Amino acid sequence: MSRPKKQTVDYFPHNCIHGKTMFILEQKYGNDGYAFWFKLLEILGSTEGHCLHFENGMDWEFLIAKTRIDKERCVEILDLLATLGAIDKELWKEQKVWSDKFIENIKEAYRNRVVDIPDRLGFLRKKPHNNRDIQRKKSVNESKLNKIKLNNINNIVEQVVTYLNEKSEKNFNSKTKKTSTFIEARNREGFTIDDFKKVIDNKVNQWKSDPKMNLYLRPETLFGTKFESYLNEKQITDNSDIYKKAYKCFKDFNFGYCTTNENKADPICQLCRQSREQWRSLK
Repeated sequence: MSRPKKQTVDYFPHNCIHGKTMFILEQKYGNDGYAFWFKLLEILGSTEGHCLHFENGMDWEFLIAKTRIDKERCVEILDLLATLGAIDKELWKEQKVWSDKFIENIKEAYRNRVVDIPDRLGFLRKKPHNNRDIQRKKSVNESKLNKIKLNNINNIVEQVVTYLNEKSEKNFNSKTKKTSTFIEARNREGFTIDDFKKVIDNKVNQWKSDPKMNLYLRPETLFGTKFESYLNEKQITDNSDIYKKAYKCFKDFNFGYCTTNENKADPICQLCRQSREQWRSLK
């Protein structure tokens, strides 16, 4: 059986010295611009015919997931690339991405192939995809998109659990379904890694020295339904001494007396009262 005649490549040259396009991208967008350009080339290389059709919503979703940049910024960068001549300006107006420079750089990969290297004229003459082709491409892109999303969420879960373990001096497993479920749920609601870290820092400062509350330094408590309220709690700065005194106040209160007499302006009292309320809610 003969090998399939594909118009894709597994690699392309990555030059060490870049021209004006990369300089302008990095000046304007920093590392996002650099990463976007090379991830776009990766997608072009692995796409049959080396041309992207953004009339297809799934292609947009795949580009956004691959580059981790929102659609508005993607359009802005692609507009700039068209202006600079890095991609075809006329085809970009039709929501298609084609790069003559990319095709020129991969000619070597087609030298010993039976199939010809794609060209712009051939692309323009190419008949529109039939429904079967469209569905096949959509299925492939959905599979790629799901894989990228899964890798992204697994990476987030691992970062959050690692940070929690370091701060709380515990040993939760990021692969455990019970642990990952709460993080995935909050991530779907739009919360970021920095949000998770802030909640961890807040509650570790409050609970780590308290034998009772230390038990609740766990994913199901920190990242459960009260996550947003924990995130928005007003924190006390320079708290090394305050938390120790608040913990003593908390213990004293449990024995029937309070050293601050419920002074609402006292930060120790505020923290003690907050701890009591959380303790009651968790019991």
